[in-house]
Amino acid sequence: MRVLSTGEKIKNLRKGIGLKQEDIVSDEITRSLISMVENNKRNLTYKTAKVIAGELNKYYVNLGKEITPDLLLESEVEQAQRIIRERLDEMQQLLNNPVPGNEFQVEESFEKLMKFAEEWKLDEMVAVLHEAKGKYYYKTYQYNEALAEFFSSLEYYLQKIKYNKVAYLYNLIGSCYYQLDLFDQALVYYDRVYDITLIRDIEDKNKLRDISLKNKISCYRRLNRYDRVVEFVDIFKKNSQKEDRRLYEVLLIEATNFQDIGNYSKAQKIYDSLIKKGNLVPSGTMLLVYENYAELYQLQNQYEKSLECIQLAYQYIDEEKPNYTAYLFLNEARLYHKMGKVNEATSIIEKGLILSEKVNKVDVLFDLLMLKYQIYLDEAAYLEAELELKNAEKIIIENKINDRLRDVFLRYIELYCKNNQLEKCSLYIRKAKELGKPN
Repeated sequence: MRVLSTGEKIKNLRKGIGLKQEDIVSDEITRSLISMVENNKRNLTYKTAKVIAGELNKYYVNLGKEITPDLLLESEVEQAQRIIRERLDEMQQLLNNPVPGNEFQVEESFEKLMKFAEEWKLDEMVAVLHEAKGKYYYKTYQYNEALAEFFSSLEYYLQKIKYNKVAYLYNLIGSCYYQLDLFDQALVYYDRVYDITLIRDIEDKNKLRDISLKNKISCYRRLNRYDRVVEFVDIFKKNSQKEDRRLYEVLLIEATNFQDIGNYSKAQKIYDSLIKKGNLVPSGTMLLVYENYAELYQLQNQYEKSLECIQLAYQYIDEEKPNYTAYLFLNEARLYHKMGKVNEATSIIEKGLILSEKVNKVDVLFDLLMLKYQIYLDEAAYLEAELELKNAEKIIIENKINDRLRDVFLRYIELYCKNNQLEKCSLYIRKAKELGKPN
């Protein structure tokens, strides 16, 4: 990455399409003036930049590119900022769809961009890079690493008193804590977002308020604070626009809250009302409606109806969540296992494993392997069960999702106790203890 002077930039653009200086001469600029500008012996005025850009565009138009006067006149600092933003744009495919094996490439790219931004003392771009890297870590389930990046980005925006970005980062930080099952800490940051929307006049104020409210409701549900769920659902309903997308998401949480406390009739009533709204409800939310409805039927031991709901959920896989099929495979396999239909469960597990690996759904891949382990354990196929645990442990280590390591160790203990391998059982008891007490 190299920042060019104004003259170097014009020279590069000219030579890039095989032009000589005389090829961009016009009635308004001479070859001598162009030479002086390219050799940085003459400052470029807006008038001259407009003429040079016009001459260059006679050729660049055929390449589908436009040279603007502002591009020619941009300062070196502005150019450095543009280079970083362009590199980030080029990386978006890798960042949005992480692929195993590309981690080093991503890390190296961020390291180079960070060094470049720091050399040019571009503090805001450093903050942008920390945020982008944090989002990458979040997508690859490295939530502690994501937190470190988000906090580094937050420091800049707090100093600059940019409340919109502060609120946005608080939300990302809360989401990391949520994924780590640290719901009280997540609430702290969701509360901060909500407070900012109440007292500050910021961009996207209503959107951020609704997001923070929805996230708070999710936290209270996970903390089993059902009264608080009801309280904040009511607040959300009063503030939300009718037929708003997030309103349907909150109604879905309200239904699952009733489901959690055993009020199945109220939960079912909300599910039915959402289904009746049809196309007004986003497909992603409708998918979750049927998925939760399936769980409700399972709680009532109505497995056939539960299976029907899962089958209906498949039709709502859309462009927004094409990879959610893996989650449905997992839920369907679990249901077949509960129904004692081992062959059907195994068949769905194999489909799920192939898809999860293909789309890098590490969490689903892990859960499918654990379900496969359970099937082998039930059949006393101990060697096969042990192999699935080893596969699951490998995935955890490779993807640094150490919060699931305890689950594997406990299953090892279960397996070796059943198989009367007491020495191995003792080994994994020690390993589990070394991890410390669960949160």
